[in-house]
Amino acid sequence: MLDRLLGALPELGELAVLRQALLSASVVDASHVWSRTSAYMTYDKRALSLDAMQQSIAEAMQAAHARVDMLYASLQRVLYALAANEKDRAAQELLAVGERLQNEENPADAVLWLQAADRVAEQAGNRIVRARALWQRAIAMLSLGSTDEAEALYLASLAQAEAANDTEGRINATIGLGNVAGYQGHHDESLRWFYAALEICADAFPRRRALLYTNMAHMLVEQGKLVAAGEQLAKASEIWSELATGDHCRWYNARGMLALRRGEIEMAESLLHQALGMAGSEFERAMVLDNLADLFIRQGNLAEAESLARSAEEAALRADSPRALAEIYTRLGKIFRLRADANGVTFFEKAVEICRGRRYPHTEANAYLEYGIFRRLHGDIEEARSYFERASQLFREIGAVAQERAAAEQLAL
Repeated sequence: MLDRLLGALPELGELAVLRQALLSASVVDASHVWSRTSAYMTYDKRALSLDAMQQSIAEAMQAAHARVDMLYASLQRVLYALAANEKDRAAQELLAVGERLQNEENPADAVLWLQAADRVAEQAGNRIVRARALWQRAIAMLSLGSTDEAEALYLASLAQAEAANDTEGRINATIGLGNVAGYQGHHDESLRWFYAALEICADAFPRRRALLYTNMAHMLVEQGKLVAAGEQLAKASEIWSELATGDHCRWYNARGMLALRRGEIEMAESLLHQALGMAGSEFERAMVLDNLADLFIRQGNLAEAESLARSAEEAALRADSPRALAEIYTRLGKIFRLRADANGVTFFEKAVEICRGRRYPHTEANAYLEYGIFRRLHGDIEEARSYFERASQLFREIGAVAQERAAAEQLAL
């Protein structure tokens, strides 16, 4: 059983590859397939055959050795550069490692290398490298749910880019500040940052402009400004040839959510399936599948919603994304709440457990909000109130005003 295997592993960063390999190789335990209990299983109740476990260990060992070899080769170049007093080259090498770890979705380790890159770049007086290292650190902190630190790092990156007259660095940091504001639920502020980034782009950086139009459409959909959202997506489509496949995925996902808000269910489903076909990573695949599950919940087709949420779970496991898993388990809990099935408690408990000890305040707050509604339905009034209070507190801490208001309204019922 997977929970027995994972429970035996120390929480060490060096073992992250092994944990991911075990998760990816796990399957639904055959002993549960023909019983009703399979419907309530979370990832830790999956299982591995001995052959799959052995293969996972071998693959993880090979990947870990390759990673250590890469790190030491990079460190050798860093140390030789420093010995030759070539601080610029050392800073760029440290930055490259941090960015690679970031691309491998290992933000905690990436932050350490990026901090070192920033220190050495500061000694070298290289503001452009500092701007990029601070920007990448901000991305990592935002993915870890630390919005205040991410915002401070984006502002620091912007200051370095402005001092270096680094146009691309200014755009990166300004977009990041818009993303932080959007994550906090400050849609107007987010749009202001995105407009500012567009002004910096001017007539250059076509791909960045297209991505900004897509980002702005997301914010406008959240505000219910559907006509304006459609206009921004139309602008992005005019620069279609400049976009990569993953960018197309984000555009179709935004367009699908716009159609869903308009009540154009069939169009929304078609668009989200197009987004799914263009997903560039398992994380993107998981998020689009989760949106499709939401679509079928709104239609009242809970069986299809559950199937899609389970597919999203599989993608999130392959992506090794705890945050995606927490959001998907919250979605599954909602499905079971709508069925008035008390066994949905399993999913809410798992969502809260995943968030606990990690920095996913927005995801955790939403889990508590939905869990509170579930608990109240089953007569646990005081416990429901405590969950609404916790959700309200978390939303308030990250400045998500609209969501805090929604939690307060549930508390007042």
